[in-house]
This record gives sequence, structure tokens and C-alpha cells, in this order.
Amino acid sequence: MEKETGEGINEVDKITQDTKTLKKHNKVAIIGGTICIVCALGVFYYLKIYDGGFPVSQSVDTYELGSEQDILDSLKYNERKIIDVSIVDKDNFSIDKIGDYTVTFDLMNNRKNHKQISYTYHVVDTIAPKLTVKQTEIYLAKGHDFDLNIYASSTDASNTDVIKYDEDFDENVPGTYTLNIYAEDESDNKSASQPVTVVVEDRDNCDVNLANFGDSREVVKRYETHEIASEGDDMIVYIIEDNGRQGYLDYEFTDDDKLCEVMYVYQTDYENDAFINMYSVYKQDMANKYGTPSISKENYDKSLSAASALWLGRYIQTDTWDLENKKIVMALYNSNYVTTLAIKYDSKEYAQ
Repeated sequence: MEKETGEGINEVDKITQDTKTLKKHNKVAIIGGTICIVCALGVFYYLKIYDGGFPVSQSVDTYELGSEQDILDSLKYNERKIIDVSIVDKDNFSIDKIGDYTVTFDLMNNRKNHKQISYTYHVVDTIAPKLTVKQTEIYLAKGHDFDLNIYASSTDASNTDVIKYDEDFDENVPGTYTLNIYAEDESDNKSASQPVTVVVEDRDNCDVNLANFGDSREVVKRYETHEIASEGDDMIVYIIEDNGRQGYLDYEFTDDDKLCEVMYVYQTDYENDAFINMYSVYKQDMANKYGTPSISKENYDKSLSAASALWLGRYIQTDTWDLENKKIVMALYNSNYVTTLAIKYDSKEYAQ
């Protein structure tokens, strides 16, 4: 009886052991199968679904107006993972125009997949204009326009810079003014201010133009705004224009730098009729200012028209005003087929 019982227990233990072994093998098989399935899914995802990723970030989003920049340099990425970047839409991005822009890029990764990403960029102006003052002491004849751009200039990336001052100033009131000038652009950037002195003088009754006989070269230059054509030891010649005709304004000085003679000169080689009319207009203007000429002459070949005679050098007209401190001679003539209209002012006090 005891023998049979022992044999039964052994059989149960064997069955139990076999069951455990079977479960163990099944578990291993299940785990192995699961691993295979997961691997297969991973391979499928990597090969068929996964795009490789596009690890890109924007490192710069704001640029200064007018700076030298390349938008592509604003992107940060690993060149082994992102192998090509191009712009598909710049949104009219311009480094020379203030504004906000949305720029779209096309990215290609190392799996040769493409993706479009957009970033916003800002172009701003935070830099003040650069001011250059050419002259810190300015002389202005009363009633004449005061143009700061003659005496100062400025540059700015926006090209919207304007030279300004905030002090009270009246070009019609003689006096000495101190103006703190500065340049400002449309973004309200201001340069540092620089002081200039403006002296407004009454030059209403000068001998010629804005000059008086006896003035030095420096004084003549203060008020003469025309362009200098040439300059010598005893003279300054300016380029002038009247009704589209170019002429010259000649200032002559004594050895001790005193203005003694001034002459206006216009010349032509074909506008003879026009110059005769021009002479008549100038003569009337002079008569209105100085009265009737003391001497008037007009000589020409009466068998010809005045214009033809002038062209051939057979015409001359002169008018003279003999005044208290100066003598004015106005003349129209032709020499070597060049017609000349000249008005000469000679000082009676200062001689060359």
C-alpha cells in the first residue's frame, strides 16, 4: 500500500514538472514571437513610415535695415541630417525695407524627404543717421532762403533722414543765431546734435548783387551762392544762369584784397535776336534801379537787320550809368561770330 502511494506521488511530480517545462517553453516562444513582431513593425515603420525627421531651428529672426545678411544663415541644423535648404517663398523680403516677413523654406533630410517650414523675420531700423557738418559759421543775407543742406549732410540706410533744428530762427531778422542741428529718420532715430552759428545780415543796399566795393574775397564768398567756375589771385568767377542761358559772374580784387570790379557776361553764337531782346530787358531793369543812362549808343549797318548786323560783327550797343561811387557800362557786341552781352560795374574808390 505504501509502495503504491509513493509511486503515485512520483507521477504527480513528474506531471507537474512537465507542465512547468511546457509553460516555460511557451513563454519563451511568446516572448520571442513578440520580439520578432516588434522588430518587424520597427523595420516597417523605419522603411515605410518614418520620414527621418527635420531637426531645424531659427537662430536669428531680426535684422538691422541695410545690413548684409543671408536668410539661409539664420537656420540652425546638422548638415549630416539636413542636406539641402532652399527658399520657396521670400514674401518679398528685403533687407532694405522695414517690415515683417514670413519666409518659407524647403528642407531635404538625409533620407531625401522634403518638408516646408515657415519662419517670421523682422527688418528694423535702430541706427541713427550719420551727420556731417561742413560749415559751423554761416552767413546769410536777410530775406534769403536758409538751406541747411548746403552746410551739412547726412546719410542713413533708410534714405528718410532729414536735417533739423529745434531753435527759433528767422532769416528775415538780422542777428546771430545758434542752432543745434541733427539728422532724424522716419524711425525716430536721431544723430547727436552739433551747434552752428548763423549770422543774418542786412545786404539789401549793396553795390552789386550781395557785395559792396571794398569787401574782401572772404566776404564775397559768404553771400555768393553760385558755383565757382574758377578762382585766381585777384578774381573769382561764378557760373550763373538766366532763363536757361548760362553765363559768368566775375569778381575782381585789388592787390590788398578789396573788391573793385564786377562783371556779368553772357555769350552765344546763334541767338542774336534773343540777345537783342535780352539787352532791352536788362536795360529797362537797370533804368528802373539807376535812372536814365548818362550815355546811350547803338551803331550798326542799317542796310541789315539788327540781328544780322550783330551776327556779322557790325553792331554795337552800349549804355553807361555814371553814379556817385561806381560806373556801370552795359554792352552788346559780336567778335569772331560770338555775341557777348556784358554788364560791368567799376568802383570809383577802389581801382585794380
